[in-house]
This record gives sequence, structure tokens and C-alpha cells, in this order.
Amino acid sequence: MEIKLEKESYSTRELMLLLNLSHMAIYKLVKNGRLHPVRIGNKNVFFKEDVERYIREEQSKRAMK
Repeated sequence: MEIKLEKESYSTRELMLLLNLSHMAIYKLVKNGRLHPVRIGNKNVFFKEDVERYIREEQSKRAMK
């Protein structure tokens, strides 16, 4: 399945809504190195490529089950 995200970057809040995850779940993904935010000012930003990579990895894991 092809992943096409519209924006080039996402805030934590936008990512929560996009992936249907809680703030704590996003935090755990960052802590475990699965997502890599970039700090811009006082906000974390997640770039499109990193989010797409994460989604592909999750799809791949689920396909193997």
C-alpha cells in the first residue's frame, strides 16, 4: 500500500490525530527510536519521510502476522 502524506512535517498533536495514538504513545515511539522529532523553537516536528517510514514498518509487521 502506497503512503501519501499531504504535509512535509507534523506537530505532535497532528501526528496523534493522523496515527490515532495518544501523546504517551508518541512519546514512547520517540523514546524507543521509532520516530525522530526535530526540535524547532519549543516544538517537536516530525518530518514526512520519517512518519512514512514508521507507517511502512508497521504495515510490514502486521502483514507478517
